Amino acid sequence: MKIDNKRARTHKSSSEKTSFSCEVCGKVLASKWTFEKHLQIHTGERPHQCDECDKRFSCQSHLDAHMRTHIGERPYKCNKCDRRFFNHQHLELHQVVHTGEKPYSCPVCGKGFTRQSSVVKHSGIHAEKKPYVCSECGKSYCQYASLVVHQRLHSGEKPFVCKYCDQAFPCKDTMLNHQGTHTRSFPCAKCDKCFITRSRLLKHKQKVHAKEPNPA
Repeated sequence: MKIDNKRARTHKSSSEKTSFSCEVCGKVLASKWTFEKHLQIHTGERPHQCDECDKRFSCQSHLDAHMRTHIGERPYKCNKCDRRFFNHQHLELHQVVHTGEKPYSCPVCGKGFTRQSSVVKHSGIHAEKKPYVCSECGKSYCQYASLVVHQRLHSGEKPFVCKYCDQAFPCKDTMLNHQGTHTRSFPCAKCDKCFITRSRLLKHKQKVHAKEPNPA
């Protein structure tokens, strides 16, 4: 899919600041530089390559964060649970687990989310038009990225590989959720069992320990 800088609509706010709207997905960017970086999502351009594993990235900061996975460096520490992260963005996303904050909301139904990307994905259920159609089965999507992920079901492509066990996945989010099972551990305070997700720990407590008296 060929995309160039002409695929943008410029807007001016009341303060005369120009913004750039992507005609592919509708996202609005504040500057030409961020708009050009955003376009790489649609073009697939990844000019920054890792010397260790040949993985490629759209910008240098993403490569820098990735390099920490090779040396095990996690400089960003949560002050609530001592978990550490490769970059500050991952730390901020994690911290909403403790605060329960959902600062991003759907403009149509008001549903809250912890990150803006989740709002974009959710907004598809309200979209009247779904212009991106799968040539194999006819299923349509409101976002091009969703179509790309879907088409991997037909092609069998699984480009995202777990760094711990080499299991491959068609979607990055699915791979990251799986990858967390190798490192996450949520122990039950009432017995010696541990769980890979907080939700499984809560289900265990409700099923096994719900009727047990709380310690004095």
